[in-house]
Amino acid sequence: MNISKWFSRQTIYNAIAALLLIAGCVCLVLGVIAAIDWKISPALSLMGAALVLFFAATVERFETLKGLGMEAKLATLDGKIDEASRLLNQIKMVAEITGKTSLSMYAQAGRITDPPSHEEMYELIGKVKESLQSIGSSPATIQEAIQPCTRIMQHELTRAITKAMVKEIHTKQHEIRNTLGGTQTADFVNNQMREIERLEEIRLQLLHSNGLAQNSYPDNLIALLRSDSVSNFNSAGETANELEHFADQMRVLRHTGKLASPDKWFARAREAYSR
Repeated sequence: MNISKWFSRQTIYNAIAALLLIAGCVCLVLGVIAAIDWKISPALSLMGAALVLFFAATVERFETLKGLGMEAKLATLDGKIDEASRLLNQIKMVAEITGKTSLSMYAQAGRITDPPSHEEMYELIGKVKESLQSIGSSPATIQEAIQPCTRIMQHELTRAITKAMVKEIHTKQHEIRNTLGGTQTADFVNNQMREIERLEEIRLQLLHSNGLAQNSYPDNLIALLRSDSVSNFNSAGETANELEHFADQMRVLRHTGKLASPDKWFARAREAYSR
């Protein structure tokens, strides 16, 4: 009688596992098709569902499941279902982030006119941070992981704030070049060329942070804008004041991935590439 019950139960388990595997394969195929069609959100949902179905169909076959520095003992499924569920949630979280990042980078590769928005990057930073915290990563590791996105966000906000100043420098360089026509002394030409080079160095510092240490940014750029070297530019003071307004948020973003006023940041950063 016991053998009959065991056989009947095992048959049911096998049938359910087969159905779960078939459903997982269907979700995986549909997810790949959605990714090919650039439907990123449905692709991630379907691939995540496939991962869950595959795991559910095969989990009872494992005595020990290891991954991402975690271990779940599965000697009896009924006794360890809570621990397996927690592990599955963490695996799913990492898989979603990995899939979203990979698909986003692939979908937007080469689209210079359509870079990821600050809202998208900020959301991704939050998910990466939450994922790494859930598996016990150190603050230094998390800061290093989110650094590429935080630096891009910082750079593009600075680009928006310094746009008027950069334009003013470019106009000044053009005016200096116009004085080089006709008969001029060698000393005059050399002095004018040196001034053009000096202004170009400042312009690159504003646009790309050239030569500016990141651990003291944007204080070093604010100091430059308030120095005598750019005192003849009308927009220097206003640019320095606005950078100072966002300075604390820049520092906190680099270290924690958080913004105190994200909406104000996003709105100002959108102007980085506007005409």
